[in-house]
Amino acid sequence: MTVISQIILAIAVFLIIFLAVLVVFTIIRADRLNRNREAVELYINDYADQWYDYLYNGHKLPQTNRHSKLHQHAIEKIFSTFLSNGKTKDVERRISSYARVSFSNEYRKELKSPLWAKRVNALNKIAEFKVPGFTDIYSARDIDAMKSFEFYLFLIYLSIYDFDRFRYKFLDNRALTEYENKKILSRLSNDAVLSLIPAFEQMSLTTRYAFLSRVARVGHDQPLEWLESLFDSEDSETRIRALKTIQLIGSVHDPEKYTAYFTSSVWEERMIVSRLAPIIGDSTVPLLKVCASDKNRLVQSAALNSLAYFGFNEPGWSVQTNMYQDEMKEVSKLKWT
Repeated sequence: MTVISQIILAIAVFLIIFLAVLVVFTIIRADRLNRNREAVELYINDYADQWYDYLYNGHKLPQTNRHSKLHQHAIEKIFSTFLSNGKTKDVERRISSYARVSFSNEYRKELKSPLWAKRVNALNKIAEFKVPGFTDIYSARDIDAMKSFEFYLFLIYLSIYDFDRFRYKFLDNRALTEYENKKILSRLSNDAVLSLIPAFEQMSLTTRYAFLSRVARVGHDQPLEWLESLFDSEDSETRIRALKTIQLIGSVHDPEKYTAYFTSSVWEERMIVSRLAPIIGDSTVPLLKVCASDKNRLVQSAALNSLAYFGFNEPGWSVQTNMYQDEMKEVSKLKWT
């Protein structure tokens, strides 16, 4: 047997052994995962009712042995299920208290783990279960080194327990998506959201857009005057989002501020203000007549609907249609959320 043949044979034997070990490892790991999953499901089946009685009715805690990681995982799944299905203030308080006493040490270890997945999992849990005591766990250097999703979860946690620090970090120039900003803002109370209005100019554009979407859901004391002040913005998307927010609110502060939008060069602005016309008042009818002959079908449709609201039926008046199909491609870019 030549040297080359011996080398090839050795490599083949090594690969066979390596693949055999890999297959055995995969089988063992899969079996372990299945057994762990079964153990978690067994715990949930055995104790879910007792946890329900404790969390919702204040009955005694389930009597379990010292928590293993599997038991902790099972309890966390129970907590998550109850929080997403009919939670109450008492349920939130009891979950927070139990997680603080029983899981804080484990969460602290995971939050300082070099593994990103463990840190993210722990951040998600302390925010979801509202576990206090972790606002100062990270240094400024740690925070600067966070990836986007990790930073997003940390902001959610700060918004619960240290709003001043949250405000400072939220306005920091970090690359969060509009969706992430919306998720963060959705966790804030209406008063907390309104308190951020003076800092609007410090926000990135994506943060501004998410903020305007959240403002639309403020129940009382809607900041209409402030929203109308955004009509002076040089960013057309900010103006459009402000108009859309006002449309969702269903009220205006100064009707005269809307007049210029009926002849705006931005078709989205013409469309939204035409939809707002019934709220603005019947002084918009002459402007709606112009928009009813707009080259953009969506603008025209909005104007005609508003004219119908006013019961407009002027003898001899007709709509002049002159629509450009290429503009209709812009419809797909509209993303109102």
